[in-house]
This record gives sequence, structure tokens and C-alpha cells, in this order.
Amino acid sequence: MVFVPCARAVHLEGASTASRPLRVAYHKHVGMIKMYRLHLARRYPGPLTWAVAVSVWVRFAAKAVVTMSRSLASLRRRQRQARPAFGRRQERYGVRQQ
Repeated sequence: MVFVPCARAVHLEGASTASRPLRVAYHKHVGMIKMYRLHLARRYPGPLTWAVAVSVWVRFAAKAVVTMSRSLASLRRRQRQARPAFGRRQERYGVRQQ
């Protein structure tokens, strides 16, 4: 592997994050814990290391709830848009299709 400081990387539209947001968030949080254990855990007492790990997983749980609720809202929005406009208008005024 070679480090080239003038090299540029261009990420187009966050394709991997958009397709698997929960998986990406999980691996980011695993990375947070690994980084803490590797670089900082020896400097602090065990209970603090435990508290950091718990707080990282609580953060992941909160992030997962937000991510899943946004995904469900987006799915519902796409399903509503996929219905024909005529059917939606009838539903609004209480007319049902048979």
C-alpha cells in the first residue's frame, strides 16, 4: 500500500450507505469500540471502558430506530405515490372501488 497525499477519492451519492444504512451504522459503531479499546482503554479504568461501550451501543440502538422509521416512512410514501390518483381521490371522498 502506498500513501499518496495528493490523491483524491470521490464518493458518488453515498451508494453503499443508501442501500444498507443499518449495516453501515453497525460497522461504524463496531469501529468506534475497536478504536477506543486499541488507543484509549489502557489510559482509563475498566468501568469507564465498560460505560463507553454501553453508550456506543445505546447510540447505535437509537440510530437504528431512527434509520428504520425513516425507511418505513419512505416506503409508505412510495407506496402512496404508486397508487393511481383517481383511486386516492375516491378514497378521500368516501367512495370505494368494487
